Amino acid sequence: MRLADRAESVDPLLVEPLWAKAFAADVRGQSQRAFDLYVRAVHRQPKNPQTWRLAGLYAYQQRCYRLAYEYLEKYTELDNNAKPSQGGDAYRRALAIVNSGQARC
Repeated sequence: MRLADRAESVDPLLVEPLWAKAFAADVRGQSQRAFDLYVRAVHRQPKNPQTWRLAGLYAYQQRCYRLAYEYLEKYTELDNNAKPSQGGDAYRRALAIVNSGQARC
């Protein structure tokens, strides 16, 4: 965490330190904090498709399909070369769950 904080203080536009902190929060069982950090990365670099992809995949992993759909949809809009293995399949599954009315968040 200290290394991520230092990297962020050197270049506050980097998203990688936020991703590292999100991973650490997830390992500690702090899923809401982890997701908040992924969302901060999206706000920091909103034109970077990877920020949207990681936020969407994390929401999908947490079974928050409505949020996953929203973030992964933006990812596929920003990255025309979005591959299924990088979030496209999760996007389609999240969309199906949202359309079925079974999404819980």
